[in-house]
Amino acid sequence: MKNYVSICLVTVVFLSININQMFAAKMIDDIVLFKKGDWEVTLLRYDDRSSACVARIRDLRDFWKEFQIYTAPGVDELAFFYEYGDSNAKLKTFNFAIDKFPSWAYVDPIRDGGWLILDLNVNSEKVFRKIISQIREGKELFHLDDDNKVINIFSLKGSNASMNALIDCHTKHF
Repeated sequence: MKNYVSICLVTVVFLSININQMFAAKMIDDIVLFKKGDWEVTLLRYDDRSSACVARIRDLRDFWKEFQIYTAPGVDELAFFYEYGDSNAKLKTFNFAIDKFPSWAYVDPIRDGGWLILDLNVNSEKVFRKIISQIREGKELFHLDDDNKVINIFSLKGSNASMNALIDCHTKHF
């Protein structure tokens, strides 16, 4: 009887993993809505008819590096991505600073295939607004490691207009 229960449990876990992978939405469209300075705002569309709005800074000179603000119904995230290296894999915190403002550090960030993600919905609306306000007004965003050493610097040129475009995208599509 114990073997039967174990086999059933393993089968259920295996099937649930495969079913989740089968039904994960795939991006089918990436439409640039706005571009200013180093920023672009895009509308992402998925095969399950859902969509998201993203404001992002991409640096593709040496290799793909990105900072983005991702928003969809019930989802608000900040994320860093590096194509090469294991910068994000070793980090215990999602740590960043804007200009000379004190740094923001959050433990146990989400990791997803090279992305380091901070779910902004776990914080208060006041914190979310303060971060966006600093991004709007800032000149540089510093991605920091766990010891507050700079991993990468992203220019915030064009961020104020891009935040307006991100809000406009969110308003029109959700």
